[in-house]
Amino acid sequence: MIVLPALWHGEELQRLLGPVASPDSAAARAPVLAQLAAPWLAALALAAPALIAFCTCFCAMLSPRHILRTFANLQAAEAGQAWALAAWPTLAVLVVVAFFAWLASGIALEPRVMQRVFFGLAALTLPHMLLLELERGAARTVGR
Repeated sequence: MIVLPALWHGEELQRLLGPVASPDSAAARAPVLAQLAAPWLAALALAAPALIAFCTCFCAMLSPRHILRTFANLQAAEAGQAWALAAWPTLAVLVVVAFFAWLASGIALEPRVMQRVFFGLAALTLPHMLLLELERGAARTVGR
């Protein structure tokens, strides 16, 4: 619970630990926790069942990295608009996932459902990767 937030929220973690452990102790420990966070996350993904490991990898490592890289290339006003636009679909997806998790609690996933999930992810991944490559190519062309 303490290690993983250090990966992306080290300063906030240090601020919260300061009153508990002393500011100097928190300043010394927060960077250590940040260094432990990525291996800890990888160990969780390795120990988890395959579907959870895949989701953990995508949701906790690949997706945030891509989102942060995309937002880093936007102007402040564009980034604010992009966050506002992204919030509604994200909230809708979280509500739908929570609803289906509630419906499926205690029910084993059948192989056909798993196949469809992975086919759907593959269908989304290919265009996503192509768009990223197009974006990188355009950035290289502009940078010349």
